[in-house]
Amino acid sequence: MRGELRAQIVETEAYRGRTTLALTPSAKTKMKNMVMFGDPGRAYIYFNYGVHWMLNIVAHGPGDGSAVLIRAANAVGGD
Repeated sequence: MRGELRAQIVETEAYRGRTTLALTPSAKTKMKNMVMFGDPGRAYIYFNYGVHWMLNIVAHGPGDGSAVLIRAANAVGGD
């Protein structure tokens, strides 16, 4: 067990459905995007381009393909 960690989110990036070209939500056959079309509030992590771990939180209703990427956070406490 790693214990409790706390962080302050300091940078985000939003992806809004089919209007965000960087997201390409129409490619929902990709495993890393499928969860974005589900229930809001769900958080998920995936490995991007074999380099970075990405944390996203689904932002809108099922079928919308919208999420918020947590780009940076500062540690503020923990065990």
